[in-house]
Amino acid sequence: MTRRRLFAAVAVLALVLVVAGVMSMLNRSNEIPLDPQNPGKGGSEAVASVLGANGVDVHRVTDVDELQDRPPGKGTTVLVSDPTSVSADRLREIASAHRDSARLILIAPHPHLLKDAFEITTEAGGTSTATAAGQECSLAWARSLTMSADSVSYAVPAGATSCFGDDSEGVVFELPAADRRPALLVIGSTDILTNSTMKTGDNAALGLRALGQTGELLWYSGGFDPKSSSAQQETVFPRWVMPALWLTSACVLLLMFWRGRRLGRLVTEPLPVIVHANETTAARGQLYRKARDTSRTAAVLRSATRDRVRRYLGLPPGIDDEHLVHQVALHSGREPHEVGVLLADDPRTIDESTLSKLADELSALERQVRR
Repeated sequence: MTRRRLFAAVAVLALVLVVAGVMSMLNRSNEIPLDPQNPGKGGSEAVASVLGANGVDVHRVTDVDELQDRPPGKGTTVLVSDPTSVSADRLREIASAHRDSARLILIAPHPHLLKDAFEITTEAGGTSTATAAGQECSLAWARSLTMSADSVSYAVPAGATSCFGDDSEGVVFELPAADRRPALLVIGSTDILTNSTMKTGDNAALGLRALGQTGELLWYSGGFDPKSSSAQQETVFPRWVMPALWLTSACVLLLMFWRGRRLGRLVTEPLPVIVHANETTAARGQLYRKARDTSRTAAVLRSATRDRVRRYLGLPPGIDDEHLVHQVALHSGREPHEVGVLLADDPRTIDESTLSKLADELSALERQVRR
């Protein structure tokens, strides 16, 4: 393998490793809201890390089919952090697949989703202010804690236990398990999971208590369901634009390395044969003669003569023809008109004898100038 090919192979391998590293970093951290691998302000990496450090196995799931295929268990909690990314049919299938799990947690779902998926009738009230949960709270894990502001309260459905509200409304409510679903916990606040609000009030304690009641947590985040409410919203760019840009950029870089012509230092190579200048001139003349292009041959002879006498007389390259004829006539002793006829191009076709005579006269003119 030549040095050039070796360098190209190493460059392509380095590019592949860089792309793989970038993609690996993108897979470990992202900008998906309420995602357990998102370290940004809108992510939930903080609560997921604390849960993992306290013995809870947090499994991030981004595919609905994968979530449905996960085996249910009494010690498993299923969390859907963004219910807008799941359609009612899909949510009902998830609940049915995990009906033997401990509970299904939904973060700030829309009342229409609860109605369509589980036939739960409720309404979303206004934004709740900071509410203290006293002993009247029916959920043991939420007692003595305070729910922060910017949370949505729900009309408590029949048979539910609620917190952070009054008898008719609550930010949090839980329904017991039914035939086709596990126990359902609805939390109307994202602040208990968000990195930027975890340290505010009792948000951290609420998030850890709500999600850490079992030894395993299936965290569904970042999935895409074409029938979900978020998929139905109009967007400026389709979802395939960014992956297409990444793929196009990678292809352009590979094309640049493949088609690169200077992947190493320049090297010299000996020519297979040596072609002398007189041989090149003779071969060119034979081509002109075979083509019977006498006018072109005459133009080449006149141009070569003009260049040689100009350099001999020390005249600049851009000198006009009139000045050149004057200087040649002055140094050769000929009449300017005669010199002009010899040096001026003539597009008319001439025979070979006239062409031979022209070549002799041009040679004689050069000799006279050099005397």
